[in-house]
Amino acid sequence: MSEYKAAIKKFRTFRDDLTSTFQVLENTPEAGDRMKYADSYVFKIRIGVRGSGIGKSGGYRLIYHVDQARLVITPLTLYFKRDIENIAVSELGSRLSKLAKYIEDRPTLIAPPSPPEILH
Repeated sequence: MSEYKAAIKKFRTFRDDLTSTFQVLENTPEAGDRMKYADSYVFKIRIGVRGSGIGKSGGYRLIYHVDQARLVITPLTLYFKRDIENIAVSELGSRLSKLAKYIEDRPTLIAPPSPPEILH
């Protein structure tokens, strides 16, 4: 089960919490913290879970890539801070490589029809 599906099953407000986060990112793509190791535009944003007593510091983390040329935000991973302290750099590198390959194979595509299967 993907982390997204697990989150909406566990927390009934999570879908709205994530939607609100994407609305923020739509207006301010670099709202998250830039990942220090990444040469490209990779950011991490913290997401709290309303009504559960779980704030941003102990909630979910969304790591995403901003393609400024195409004006596209692509989620790379979503994880619950209580389950995973930090995502491995090698895992992020692998997902970013898959995204780069996806973009390279579609040079004229304005935006992907759906995110590449890197969230699983």
